[in-house]
Amino acid sequence: MPPLQATLTAFVCGPKLLVEPEELNWGPTECLLDSPRMLTLTNNSLISAPFKTFIKNARSKYRVDLREGVLAPYETATISVTANLDDTIIHRDQLHVIVTEGDNLVVPLQAKGTGTTMYCHEDLSVMDFGSQFTSFMFERRVTLENKGRRQQHLKWFNATVHEQQMAQAQNQKRKLKEEAEKARAGGKKPKKADEDSSTNLIEPVFTVSPAEIELRPRTAITFTFRGYSTKAGIISEKLVCESRVGKEKNYKPVFKTLVKGDLTNPL
Repeated sequence: MPPLQATLTAFVCGPKLLVEPEELNWGPTECLLDSPRMLTLTNNSLISAPFKTFIKNARSKYRVDLREGVLAPYETATISVTANLDDTIIHRDQLHVIVTEGDNLVVPLQAKGTGTTMYCHEDLSVMDFGSQFTSFMFERRVTLENKGRRQQHLKWFNATVHEQQMAQAQNQKRKLKEEAEKARAGGKKPKKADEDSSTNLIEPVFTVSPAEIELRPRTAITFTFRGYSTKAGIISEKLVCESRVGKEKNYKPVFKTLVKGDLTNPL
C-alpha cells in the first residue's frame, strides 16, 4: 500500500494581551499631586507574554510603575499609572504596551488640571508669630515657587482689613442716609459725604512684601510677612494670595493664611 501524504497548515500567532480598562480618564485632577490609576493586563493565551511599557511623550506628566515583565499563560498583572499635572489644562498622552511577537496595545490617557501650580514647602494655612513686643517690627520670609508652565501674576491683600473697610463704608452710608432724612425733615441741607469726619483709616497689622509680582514659569520668589502694632493683645488677620495665570482675565485665590501674634507691651 503506497504511503499517504497529508498537507498540514498552521496559523502561528504570538501571545495576546488584554487590557482593562481600555483608556484612563482622571477627570478633574489637583495639580502638583500624584494621582494614580490602575490598569489590569491579562495574558489570554497558552504561551508566555514578555512585554514592555512606556509613555509616548518624553516630558509626559504621566508615569508608569512597571516598565517590563513576563506574564505566564492566563496570568494577570496590575499596573499603576500616575498623573502629576503642572497646568490647569487638559493633559493627553498614551501608554504603549509592546508585546513580544504579539499585538501592541495603546491606552489613551487624559486628565484636566485643577487648583494651582504655586507651591510652598511649608503649610501656609496658619502663620503664628507667637509673642512679640508692641511698637517693634517683626517679620518672616516664605518662598513660593511657580511649578507651572505659564507665567503667573500674584497679589496679596489683607482680607480682614478689606472686610472691616466694607463694613465701615456701609455704616457710613447708613448714617449719612439717616442724617439726610433728619435734615430734610427739619428743613436743613443734608451733609455731604466728604464733610463727615467720623471715618477712621484702618491700618493693617500684618502686610506682605512685595504685594504684587509677575512670576515666570519654573521660578521662585521670597515674600516677607511683616507685623507691627502699637496695641497689645492677641491679633489675627487673614491674608489672601490671588493668582492670574497666563492670559486669563480673572484672579483665583491660591493661598489663604491666618496670620496671628500675641503682642505685649515691653517693660
